[in-house]
Amino acid sequence: MRNIVRWVDLAQKLSYRFSFRQDRPVEFLLISTGGAAHLVFLAAQLERFRLALGGPDVPLVILTRHDAGAASFLFDGRAEIMTVDMERLGDESGYRANQLGTMYQSHFKGIVSLDYHRHPYLDEALVKAAQRPAMAMRPAALAGLDAVLAENASLYQDQFDSGLVGTPIPLRWAAFGTHLSADDPGLPAATPYDLSDDLLPEPAAIERPTVVLQPFSPDVSCQPSADFYGSVLDAVPDDHQVSLLGSPELLERTPKIKALLERPNVALENTDLARALPMMLAARLVIAVESAPMHLAAISGVPTLGIVADEGNGDVLPYPLEGGPAKARILLGCGDDAASAEVAASSVREMLN
Repeated sequence: MRNIVRWVDLAQKLSYRFSFRQDRPVEFLLISTGGAAHLVFLAAQLERFRLALGGPDVPLVILTRHDAGAASFLFDGRAEIMTVDMERLGDESGYRANQLGTMYQSHFKGIVSLDYHRHPYLDEALVKAAQRPAMAMRPAALAGLDAVLAENASLYQDQFDSGLVGTPIPLRWAAFGTHLSADDPGLPAATPYDLSDDLLPEPAAIERPTVVLQPFSPDVSCQPSADFYGSVLDAVPDDHQVSLLGSPELLERTPKIKALLERPNVALENTDLARALPMMLAARLVIAVESAPMHLAAISGVPTLGIVADEGNGDVLPYPLEGGPAKARILLGCGDDAASAEVAASSVREMLN
């Protein structure tokens, strides 16, 4: 991040002396900048946070990354969504000035940061600009910036100890919600891995038994190969349709994956997450790399086979053995691991049996 951008913060702070905020604050801002997968899990706990912050009618605004919008449909009618491009926030002085000014003028009643991994010059700069009461969890260590994170502790009225390193975000949020309610015995028990049925659409009408496949890993270096998926799809009965979630652009970047479409029972579904959800709800099985679709299927109660590179680092994985998604199975697999492919194929046969 260029140092010149930080001068914007000082200029903005000085400008507040000549600014007037409109309206009496009524909205609470929840900050979650971890991406679409984090929004999926926030959807499962949003109403509990609302109750913890004052009651069922408390208006909420969610600030998230600009590239997490795929999951924003989960909040239609429940919360307003604000998006910020974190890269531009750190690199472009004009964009930064606009975003900091928006935070100040929004005049929130209070701010709750749900981020465990925080950056003192990015998301915390937004908290500082808002100049409103704020609460957060204690942040994870950040190499080279721990001292600044410690200084920024003064931004918050409270920093909750949400657990040991490696604790998954959904469990941190469950504990944090309880803390925000001052341990109110009337607060419903947390269900961090269960998306309420009233948030789910009707399953899609399908003619054949269907398996949904989301094969594209955000980590290109650990993208499972076409051979891996070939072994997995060999375990799918011939009378089943396989709906491959993706886009022509993704297929062009991964031509070996594109070859899966040559199978007679595999078809491309070029769709967004909102339209994919009814398909997943109707499917007999969802097979996916770690991604928002994988997590959404899992907490929606769909049988889900997740292919992940590692067991998780305290982000949204690992799923807990007790209280995790009841119909999800997570396997470790990366690249051309033939052994992992055979385990995955065996799991497909078991889950479809």
